[in-house]
Amino acid sequence: MRFFLFTFISLLIYFPHYAQQTDSLYYEYNLVGEEIISMQFHPFSSLLAIGTTNSHIVVFDVDKKSKVADLYGNNAIFDVKFSPNGDYLAVADASGIIRLWRTGIWRLEAQFKFNNAIVSLAFDTRYEILYAGDSKGNIFVIRYEQGEYKSFRIDDNSLTEIYFCDNIKQLVVGTEVGDVFFFNPKTKISEPFLISDNSPIISISSYQEEIFIYFVSRNGRIRVFDKKTFELSNYITSAAALINTAKSSVLTDFIVLGTESGNLLVYNLYKKRKVKEINYNYSIKTVTISNDMKYLVLAFLGGKIEILDLEVFLKNSIN
Repeated sequence: MRFFLFTFISLLIYFPHYAQQTDSLYYEYNLVGEEIISMQFHPFSSLLAIGTTNSHIVVFDVDKKSKVADLYGNNAIFDVKFSPNGDYLAVADASGIIRLWRTGIWRLEAQFKFNNAIVSLAFDTRYEILYAGDSKGNIFVIRYEQGEYKSFRIDDNSLTEIYFCDNIKQLVVGTEVGDVFFFNPKTKISEPFLISDNSPIISISSYQEEIFIYFVSRNGRIRVFDKKTFELSNYITSAAALINTAKSSVLTDFIVLGTESGNLLVYNLYKKRKVKEINYNYSIKTVTISNDMKYLVLAFLGGKIEILDLEVFLKNSIN
């Protein structure tokens, strides 16, 4: 009797969290025996590119709940990025190779080999330029249609994340020691912006029409840079709650973060507070949001993917 009473009470405690998860669940997908480390949605469709440590790239159609293509690299796939027009999928791996696949027919159109692991990619929205950051502090400016590239030294430390900010036409670069640089492709000059607390920058993005740029560190700190006033704000400083933060995705004023301890967190950047938290049983490796803000995708340790209905997930969170 005591056992059944304990079980009943446990279910009462657990059920609200379970209900929150299942109500918004759209679809589950598993890559058995693989670890997912990179994901991105196509800009105009429900195609989701998934990169794994096994050099495997899966293209999955979320609307149709079906796999579209299996592609392969040489090593762990550190980053996957669709071009702004959706014509190409760029894939970077730990062996230093970047491949560009033509979407739809999934034909390999271009390949570039570098000496060090390519850790992050970013497309220039104006021209047919792909930027790549490597593990030795170099930036490569690649004109992939012409098969040409130039390299620029940014820092002595490994780069961890790069992001092209269309508003200011500059590349924002994060490093493994928490430094941030602004690289101007036109002048070829890089300028240091902030010195962090020795925690890697794992995500850089912008919101509100790129007026603000936010930086997420692995220790959980979120900082927001106001490009109009040039002020830097520490929006979240509860590092203990966000330790080992996985990749994040931004939704207007909201940022969604996953942690290696299995917590999924939603923060309102404008109000500077947490508005939702769900605890899972598995480490969250990376998260992404579709461009039409229809889906939130979570990749867990062990190759499990949960695709959530974003509107349902955020219900009662936006206040």
